[in-house]
Amino acid sequence: MSVQPEIKCEGYVITLTDVKSGESVSVRLADAVGKWVVDGDRYSGYFKDLDNAYREACRHLKYKTKGMEDERRG
Repeated sequence: MSVQPEIKCEGYVITLTDVKSGESVSVRLADAVGKWVVDGDRYSGYFKDLDNAYREACRHLKYKTKGMEDERRG
């Protein structure tokens, strides 16, 4: 069994921004609940680890930019 390092929030936020559309999603550690929070436009998700939170932020941003364009066309 490996020991996982404890990650604490030091006031840092990871923000992903699509330059073309200006849409952005952020990932931060919520110390109160001990989970990573993904915040986007009308979206919040909670995750146990940073890897899954980051992947969800990428998926959400892709949906907001690429997915919505596909919906407009057809």
